[in-house]
Amino acid sequence: MKKSIKKLSEDNFPIYAECGGLMYLTKSITNNEKKYKMVGLFDAETVMTKKMRLNYTKGKISNQNILSDTLHGFRGHEFHYSQLESVASDSKFAFNLDIGEGIINHQDGIIQNNTLASYGHLYFDSSNYAEIFVKNCLNESRR
Repeated sequence: MKKSIKKLSEDNFPIYAECGGLMYLTKSITNNEKKYKMVGLFDAETVMTKKMRLNYTKGKISNQNILSDTLHGFRGHEFHYSQLESVASDSKFAFNLDIGEGIINHQDGIIQNNTLASYGHLYFDSSNYAEIFVKNCLNESRR
């Protein structure tokens, strides 16, 4: 399954992942000094923490992505007991946060190929994210 997901992303099929999905797409998850291999799509490693991160999030979509074809403000929340380490310095992010921590330096929504993954949970009822995502999936499936 991990190889199939990575191949779908590499073939540019739209993938959207929030929180646990983001963690699954990294190289590994470490918990209590045990490291578990994950998909390896993103050049980062997930480390479980004892400290909970719980925030409302607010920010701006700074890069077009599979959920939004316009740059605009958004709201959501984040809730997790992990952090990403060794995030590649050339990583591209979709969201700049005014409120919330995100993946690194108040940035969230890491983008690779046609994949978008974030710690944040967007409020889908506040925009047409689902409609745009489905449209992108349909467009890709017709190729």
